[in-house]
Amino acid sequence: MLQNQRACQLVRSKTGCEQLALAVAWGARTAGRCVAGVLGAVKHQRFSDQQLETFAARAPGICPKPVCDAGEPCPLPPQDDAVDVSVIVPVHNGERFLRACLDSILHQTYQDLEVLLVDDGSTDASGAICDEYAAQEERVTAVHQKNGGLSAARNTGLERAQGTYLCFVDSDDFLDSRMLETLCRDLQEQNADVAVVGFRMFEREEELAPAELTVPVQCMTGREAIRSTLVSDELGDFAWNKLYKRELFREVRYPLGRMMEDQGTTYRIFQQCSKVAYRPVPLYYYYQRPDSILHRRNMKFYEDKLDMGYQKYRAIREAYPGMPENDAAMLSVVEHCYPYLMQDTERRAKMEAFLQECDPAAAKLLCTSSQRKYQLLRCSRRLYAKLLLLKNGPAAK
Repeated sequence: MLQNQRACQLVRSKTGCEQLALAVAWGARTAGRCVAGVLGAVKHQRFSDQQLETFAARAPGICPKPVCDAGEPCPLPPQDDAVDVSVIVPVHNGERFLRACLDSILHQTYQDLEVLLVDDGSTDASGAICDEYAAQEERVTAVHQKNGGLSAARNTGLERAQGTYLCFVDSDDFLDSRMLETLCRDLQEQNADVAVVGFRMFEREEELAPAELTVPVQCMTGREAIRSTLVSDELGDFAWNKLYKRELFREVRYPLGRMMEDQGTTYRIFQQCSKVAYRPVPLYYYYQRPDSILHRRNMKFYEDKLDMGYQKYRAIREAYPGMPENDAAMLSVVEHCYPYLMQDTERRAKMEAFLQECDPAAAKLLCTSSQRKYQLLRCSRRLYAKLLLLKNGPAAK
């Protein structure tokens, strides 16, 4: 059944023809052929028009397209019990590292998986590389869409994923060959909702070295996981380096058109968790690109950082009142954003409101440098903004 759906999705993305896509899916099922074989048969016109029409008429229900109500997340597709893990890889102009990324996924010690490549309007060779892997490896599906951003690509992957568990990998990152096996084992043995491994940032591939797996797993509640992400990067407030039970995303999607999209999503996942299993061993390798958003901070970066951070702060404050780590995390966001957004009347009002209601004791959870910034910010907003702009420079346009 999974092959049928992959064939259907591939033809639909390539031709835009729903009838032909459904016909290929039914042909794969009835002819008992692999995806590549059926696609080849269609390409060389080995099926008659009458056969295709018959296939298409019988096909509905094999691979239905997701249907969404306005403003509502598309429902997750039916789970395929033959697939344990769905690995979702958003792709946009990542040709340099894409092959190495995909090889690291396909060469995992854990092999019961599907790989969903979502080409988000790439203008380089990334789309062709996705198609190449999809044609050679039946576990790989390539989906092509207009550029909508990282959130749109992840959401497309969610709406096609059929695995019992879900995993996200950025297309310029790499996995230790044992990562998925470790995550699956920890999640199942600990009866957890999410399993997490450590990560390592790198700038050159030769910096990578295998990690030892002797460090024991640590278990915590969803609330404790949220608290950890507020004051530390250990668990990571991002999509990758984690394995999720699919039902956690039943009503959760990534916010469209935003930078810092994980800020508005990860805490909502942890809120649903009874148990999170964390193994502090770096098995996910994150490539720190010179042109990443962390290096090109424009006004949208600061606007989204404040908006997503404030939304997260209010939601956590309502769910877990009296959590000083929440105030400390939001205070750090305001420190970063205030100099750049003080001329924005609405956003400045948000920051001023927070500074009024913030517990001053929360600043003690920050590092010494941030504590000093907080004291200066309280004494003189204008002087604080002037000094930070002199140090860091204006935001890029």
